[in-house]
Amino acid sequence: MAAVVSYVCISLADATERRALMAEQFQQHGLDVQFFNGIRVRDPSFDVSATEVASRMRRYGRPLTNGEIGCYLSHREIWKQLLNSDDKAWCVLEDDIRLHHGFAATVEELVTHDDHWDVVRLMGLNRRKRIPCVTMPSGIQLMWMDRQPVGTQCYVISRAGAATLLKHTASIVHAIDTAIDRHWEHKLRLYVTEPEYVSTLDLESTLGIRTGVTSLSMKIKEKFFRRVDKFAAARYNAKHRPRRATAIGRVQEQASSPYQLPTETEPT
Repeated sequence: MAAVVSYVCISLADATERRALMAEQFQQHGLDVQFFNGIRVRDPSFDVSATEVASRMRRYGRPLTNGEIGCYLSHREIWKQLLNSDDKAWCVLEDDIRLHHGFAATVEELVTHDDHWDVVRLMGLNRRKRIPCVTMPSGIQLMWMDRQPVGTQCYVISRAGAATLLKHTASIVHAIDTAIDRHWEHKLRLYVTEPEYVSTLDLESTLGIRTGVTSLSMKIKEKFFRRVDKFAAARYNAKHRPRRATAIGRVQEQASSPYQLPTETEPT
């Protein structure tokens, strides 16, 4: 029996063209998706405390853009709504993606077996080394990454994952995807599917333009913090990196390799 899945797509209220593109895809895939009006930040001082701004500047030497803050707050609000619902997991999407064949079935399978993960991305911006951690009954694999793939374009999140991330992101210092990627701190089971069932559309970013770091002292600080993070992540990964994949139920035989990425000729 297929799992009942709630889908939420983050989109600015006036992004009519983006919403139309996404709504067409949702219809093609037979999905009932609710649009969430993305939070638009006009003045960061209304949403970020002076302490958080100081922490951000001390670490990165540049502030988050208004768009990044709005994105951060939007994802957090959705996690709160998940916890206020009776659902055990939600699929969260942004409005600049393409859904590939098999997307809906994969999300349903993930929600059916939500005791094996906390957050699962259905795509990542970076394809770094991946290690099989969980093999789903269909043959799809959930992959561990020592260095996370970045991005919040599409992911499935459990209630436990939402509760933990709300605590972990209570202070706005990192961009939201960077905060999620810090798995050695929140210790969630954070995976990406293989194959991926989502890709990005070539649309203009709504996050705004980041300012660069120009001072030598700030560049040195930034490099220092990267090394500290790298060391902390390496210690955590060495202890928790999977040695072998866990198979859930009977893995169905597939005509093609589960690592084969969807082609552009498949329906979107």
